[in-house]
Amino acid sequence: MSHQINTYAKLIGLDLSRASRAELEAVHEEALSILPMNAPIFVGTEKLPLRQRIAGALRTFEIFEWRLGRTYRPRLRALKEMFRGRERCFVIGNGPSLNRTDLAMLKGEVTFAVNSFFLKAADLDWLPTFFVVEDHLVAEDRAPWIHALRGPTKLFPAYLGYCLNEAPDTIFFNHRPRVSYPDGFDFSTDAADVTYTGCTVTFTVLQLAHYLGFRKIHLLGVDADYVLPGDVAETSDYGVGVLDMKSNDPNHFHPDYFGKGFRWHDPQVDKMLEAYAEAEKVTRAMGRPIVNSGVGGKLEVFAREPFATVFPAARTPEAVEEANHKAAGRRPEGEGMIAPAELTALCRARLAREGRDGRALGLGWGGAVETGFPRLLVVDFTPIGGGSATGEIKDALLGHWPRAELMEISALGETLTVRGGALATPLQSPRERRADRVLAAAAAFAPDVVLYRPVAERPDLHRLLAEILSLHPAPVLTSFMDDWMLRLFGQSKPGFDAFDHGVRVLLEAAPFCLAISEPMGALLEARYGVPAVALANGIEPEVFAGVRQAAAEAGKVAAGAGGGLKVRYAGGLAGDMGLATLTNLAEAVERLAPRGATLEIKTSPYWMRTQGEAFAAWPATTVFSEEMTRAEYHAWLAGADVVVIAYNFDAASLAYVRHSLANKLPECLASGAALLAVGPAECATMMRLAGTGCGVRVTEDGVEPVAAALERLLDPSARAAVAAAQVEVAEREFALLPRREILRRALVAMAASEPDPGTARRLADAVTAAAGRWQAMPASAPAFLPAFAG
Repeated sequence: MSHQINTYAKLIGLDLSRASRAELEAVHEEALSILPMNAPIFVGTEKLPLRQRIAGALRTFEIFEWRLGRTYRPRLRALKEMFRGRERCFVIGNGPSLNRTDLAMLKGEVTFAVNSFFLKAADLDWLPTFFVVEDHLVAEDRAPWIHALRGPTKLFPAYLGYCLNEAPDTIFFNHRPRVSYPDGFDFSTDAADVTYTGCTVTFTVLQLAHYLGFRKIHLLGVDADYVLPGDVAETSDYGVGVLDMKSNDPNHFHPDYFGKGFRWHDPQVDKMLEAYAEAEKVTRAMGRPIVNSGVGGKLEVFAREPFATVFPAARTPEAVEEANHKAAGRRPEGEGMIAPAELTALCRARLAREGRDGRALGLGWGGAVETGFPRLLVVDFTPIGGGSATGEIKDALLGHWPRAELMEISALGETLTVRGGALATPLQSPRERRADRVLAAAAAFAPDVVLYRPVAERPDLHRLLAEILSLHPAPVLTSFMDDWMLRLFGQSKPGFDAFDHGVRVLLEAAPFCLAISEPMGALLEARYGVPAVALANGIEPEVFAGVRQAAAEAGKVAAGAGGGLKVRYAGGLAGDMGLATLTNLAEAVERLAPRGATLEIKTSPYWMRTQGEAFAAWPATTVFSEEMTRAEYHAWLAGADVVVIAYNFDAASLAYVRHSLANKLPECLASGAALLAVGPAECATMMRLAGTGCGVRVTEDGVEPVAAALERLLDPSARAAVAAAQVEVAEREFALLPRREILRRALVAMAASEPDPGTARRLADAVTAAAGRWQAMPASAPAFLPAFAG
């Protein structure tokens, strides 16, 4: 235990109710000594009673020591995922030019407000998206108003934890003195790690806004023009001038902004401009510039992009100024300052009108919904990524998870592999041996929640999960991607009984599970009595826009216009999924081979080895197995004229895939190639396509219907029309970031539930009882058994 924690433990237990002034001062000095930053500019001032300063210092230590890394950094990273790639945002300073700016234009925009912007609240019909304070004088003097403000997500430096409350709508971040002092300024591009001071709160906000991913940042009301009244009281107790106002504030949009009785720091305009120059240099070099869209002012560091250009419908500055004068004249003398209670009432009414009552940003932000990234253990036989369909969907949905908070156990082949957490290198253990090292790593990781996908082919993972839970009880979120239970019911009754009991053990105490589609979720709820959260794969629209552009530049369109038809399929060749339909497709392509049609089938080494010869009769078809990165796979899809999703029409195949949604569906839709989907109309994938009206769908068995569809797709204009409709659906309905947030919220909710200590024992008993009854599944499944279908 560190010296700081020892000191904290001693101080937190003190009874200071009868302590003398000298004793309190000594305790206060000791409390400040354990803080990472204890210069006067970062701690409580004498305006606060000593006991309050002591309690605040200890609370700040707690935030830095325990909650900054485990709670607030993950929340800031999740926030980045929500806003990544947004086109623009507006950082609002509080200069007098705001009274000449048509702020009504900002309704619906992403906005950052600072300090006492809430004094504008009564004049607006919108609330800022974000609210930032970094100055301890502002935080102390305005704390009642800051706490009363509702709606924005509040972003505060961790050192302000001594006077600003932790709350569901608040994120503390690691704000530090500039490392280049005294010869320069530092602009951080990773605000989740650190941001740096720059003599103005807007410099801090620019680092936060840049980190969140906006392509252009517009400044408003940053006038860089200050006049100090003659009656201002100046002190310099800690090297930075402190200004105590005696009269109205001429430097901001409202006379009470830093009016009588409120303190602020000497603006140091020359240093402020140096900091802005550093921000301009960094963001311009990264291709995501900052522009000054303010009305007037003296800030010329950033390129000007006039407000009237950004918002052609905006009122003129003169019209806005006249309206503000009239509004000010209607206010009773001395009532220009909104009271904290009135501010809260105003915010709540506005949020209710917007349908955001109780929430800041929605999707888990604000309100009573807990946020963050719980410590997650993923147990699944396929690893995250790696080219398999299930591996790629996990990578898409969990690729943003903080690496220190994620551990995975996979079991491809004959080896158990553990990655992530605190492990510097993957840990491997043969399946046939006791997995003591795997268990030790999982227990040491101490997950908050386990994400588990059971499959019939890997009963050993059931046993491993039981052993993990016996060492470290944790809630389990169980995930289902296809109806392997029904397939197993028809293949091996003893195996089914064993697995069914184990699955029911996992689900009996669970509040919900995960399903690949809504139909799968309805089936699971009917079968097991537990509701399901539907969660499928998604795409990043901006990524695929680049993929399509690259494909076009490579000559895809020109090649297609010259004739021929390049058809591509990626996936498995299972007999009870899509093999028969794929052979029909190969025969249909062969008929069009004289006109340049070809079929490429990309599959795994296993399917290449076991089913590759099934296509030997059709020379126009090529079957291959090749590892590709995700980017290479996307480019391969985009290089096709037609991409394919295929399901068999027999009863056994329909039973297995009926409720599944193809993992590759979003990528096929967004690829820019026309999608040909072949399979029974009852399949969830075919139903989803029919509901959106996109893609070319063939719902009849046989070669002829497929050949007819391909005949139509020989026309490049027909393909282009199909592809354009698909892209619109992919971007609207399959965007990845909301899906990541759905999973994050589900895991947060599951982590908050109490683990059932009996789950490990009951699951272990189920696995033990099944050990003597497990039978190898036959190569082919019997006829569909409707009794279990639900």
